[in-house]
Amino acid sequence: GLDALSGDAERQRDRVRHRLLGDAIEMDLAPLLNPVLPFEWPDSETTAMITGMARARKMHDLMARLFQSRIGQTPTLLVIENAHWLDSASWGLTLQTSRQVHPLLMVLVTRPLADSLPVECSQLLQASTTRRRQLAVLPPEDILPLVCRNLGVDTLPESIAALICARAEGHPFFSEELAYTLRDTGTLVIEGRTCRLASETGDPKTSDLPDTIQGMITSRIDQLSPGHQFTLKVASVIGRVFPFQLLHDIHPLDTDRLRLTDHLERLQQLDLTLPEAPQPDLAYIFKNSMIEDTVYNLMLFEQRQQLHRAVAEWYEHAYAVDLSPLYPLLAYHWSKALGDAAVDTTVALKAIEYLQKSGEQSMHTYANQEAVDFFTRALAILERLPETPERNQQELGLQIALGPALIMVRGFGAPEVEQAYVRALALCREEEASPRLFRVLWGLWQFYLAQAAFEKARELADQLHHIATHLQNADLLPAAHRAVGETAIHMGRFVFGRMHLEQGIARYDSQRHRNQTLLYGFDPGVACLSFMTWALGPLGYAEQGLERIREANRLAQELAYPFDLANAKLVGAMFHHFLRDWETTRAWTEASIALTREQGFPLLLGVGMVFRGSALTHMGEIETGIAELDQGLEIFQSSGTTATLPRFFALRAEAYLIAGQPEAGLETVAEALKLVDRNGDRLWAAELYRLRGALYLERTEEAQAEACFNQAIEVARQQRARGWELRVVLSLSRLWE
Repeated sequence: GLDALSGDAERQRDRVRHRLLGDAIEMDLAPLLNPVLPFEWPDSETTAMITGMARARKMHDLMARLFQSRIGQTPTLLVIENAHWLDSASWGLTLQTSRQVHPLLMVLVTRPLADSLPVECSQLLQASTTRRRQLAVLPPEDILPLVCRNLGVDTLPESIAALICARAEGHPFFSEELAYTLRDTGTLVIEGRTCRLASETGDPKTSDLPDTIQGMITSRIDQLSPGHQFTLKVASVIGRVFPFQLLHDIHPLDTDRLRLTDHLERLQQLDLTLPEAPQPDLAYIFKNSMIEDTVYNLMLFEQRQQLHRAVAEWYEHAYAVDLSPLYPLLAYHWSKALGDAAVDTTVALKAIEYLQKSGEQSMHTYANQEAVDFFTRALAILERLPETPERNQQELGLQIALGPALIMVRGFGAPEVEQAYVRALALCREEEASPRLFRVLWGLWQFYLAQAAFEKARELADQLHHIATHLQNADLLPAAHRAVGETAIHMGRFVFGRMHLEQGIARYDSQRHRNQTLLYGFDPGVACLSFMTWALGPLGYAEQGLERIREANRLAQELAYPFDLANAKLVGAMFHHFLRDWETTRAWTEASIALTREQGFPLLLGVGMVFRGSALTHMGEIETGIAELDQGLEIFQSSGTTATLPRFFALRAEAYLIAGQPEAGLETVAEALKLVDRNGDRLWAAELYRLRGALYLERTEEAQAEACFNQAIEVARQQRARGWELRVVLSLSRLWE
């Protein structure tokens, strides 16, 4: 397979090249397969231009095309066993294969899965071309033939059949291991295809048999010679699949190393291991992961540590030319070589190095949860080392890398995000203006903006702008202008905010800055174009706003980052909502919601549902619209984000106005205005005062309504927001009329 980790690299490269050419795949696309190959192809002119999420998608597309070329138009069944072990990137590839390859029936074989399934897994299970087989107990009529086949006999003695059915309770693997234990301990005698009880055996029901699968496996291992036992233990350290050459080279006992072939043949006869790959890449596999785990746990802790280090060093030597495909494997073995007692600094630094590289790889393939896990494990090891300037610098790099991964997984306002960046800031507090300090302050700015702590966010945005201009760093300037501009718009400073976002766009280059989504969560060009419309609408520039929406969506489509795509569509919906174009608002929110559900962005999903609910309310579907608006608001608030809440409360209040419920609307406006006063979130302040006036008018309280309209006009004029002012003046005119 493409993921084999043994054999000569050049021979493997030739094999893959032959496969690609045979399937009429352009060789300049081959570097896209690097994440799943045990070697690296240098980027071609074509692939060098493809980065980030676009690269991950292109890789998935290429692999699906390879699969399609293999099956042609022949109906194909694809069975994925042990699917519960798939990581998020593998789920993504599986989903794309299901969508792109036809005709294909996909069967997922899993253990019972947790309630919080990966988004891709949930979508797969809903597809008409997917079937799920959840491992379950088997009836006696299925268990007994299975046991007979594994033992190589025609029938079982009646007492043994009854014992297996009673003890295993339909568990296939337990049934097999129980039968093997009875055979290996001499309780069962097998002669040809015949199976009988040993003459000296009493009632099997009274025999002292283990009660657990682990106990069964341990009992069988106890029957082996010391040499066979130790070979099995060494193999368990390597992993479920263990190459013969690796096992041979790290085996500590010279005498056993010479008899390794005989040992492996005996283990295979006893159904403990199976051949996995033939020569020249000879490899074996444990028949079941529980056998591997049980054997592994029988070893002395210190012995395991030594063997893990030997395995890691073997891989480093064997694949010294390019270790990148092995980063997660090396991270695992060096971490296991570390142990829990006194820390070996050399081993700890190796483990941290490969964990960090594995996390960075995961970020590039958008396996964000795996990235969080790798970075967190690296930090846990680092905490065990003595505090030195070098150690602190290493921790700073890890905390900076962890921040964006946490944002993607937990959301901008999650407390873990603040913890990572506050710690990073403490580690670089003495550092002068630098790109690294910029990234730390950026992470904190995003957190405080999401928490609607706008004064703190403004201070941090000013620091970001100072660093970028002081360094005259073209990589930092678009993001710095975006931070200053977006913060200002939230605070109702529309002209100032628009000016900075325009400068951000002027300094943006799609080729130079295309990888910054991994650093900042947004592409700075898409962000500046999108958030500028939050100012252009209130300022009264409808045509300019529509053009910026088109530009943002074109750029997001070109870059193909899912978060930017979903956000650009969502901002387009918001702008059309501002223009009171309900049909277009509904269409854009539905496009964004489809993408956020597919990619798993709860924050954007909640916002999309709020605006679609509002549009439905205006289109006459009042009950449905309010229910969806409330559901979206609940999803949004569960992410820990509070910024823009007054805007969403305004939409809810307007829905109550349409529904003829002015009391509920006034309560909602009051709650929103408290947030405006407390947080300084003045983006929709004028509209909130206008809505309060409209709700009073619904209750025929003309004096209060006029006072609110005048207050709204005053706020709008202070903000130079002619868009808001026009809307209020129309409401006031209707009152006078």
